[in-house]
Amino acid sequence: DINDIRLWATIFLLICLFLAVVGLKYVIKAQIALLVYILFSILSLVIGSFYRTSDSDPEIDGVIHGFATNFKANFFSDYRNGYNFWTVLAIFFPAVTGIMAGANLSGDLRDPSKDIPKGTFSAIFLSSTTYIILTILIGGCAPRESLLNYPLIMTNISINQ
Repeated sequence: DINDIRLWATIFLLICLFLAVVGLKYVIKAQIALLVYILFSILSLVIGSFYRTSDSDPEIDGVIHGFATNFKANFFSDYRNGYNFWTVLAIFFPAVTGIMAGANLSGDLRDPSKDIPKGTFSAIFLSSTTYIILTILIGGCAPRESLLNYPLIMTNISINQ
């Protein structure tokens, strides 16, 4: 329901406002909780992609039942509705630009000259690996029409559905 989304968005917005007001010390502590929440969400999607079937949701075939067919059909681009490579890149690009935000926290590091490059390259590797794995799983779980017509298809795939 759209009102549930609005309620949760408002709650998280108020939490972010509170953290911005109280200071950086609490923001760093809150990042651990946010990391746990994000990891749980990713794990939920990965697990759900293996046990969802078209019996439980007609829009999803699941990795075990429909991976070969769906992945082969979804492998090549098929831009529609005025989208092209550049418009899709414009949607994706902001998702990976936050990696450099870690450099802003350099005052909290023991050895910033070594830790910043190590952390930046680790973040690039980890986020790229995560995006690639999730893209393969989602592309293997759902037919192209479901991917195009249901913007929240990942909520149908995850186990919390």
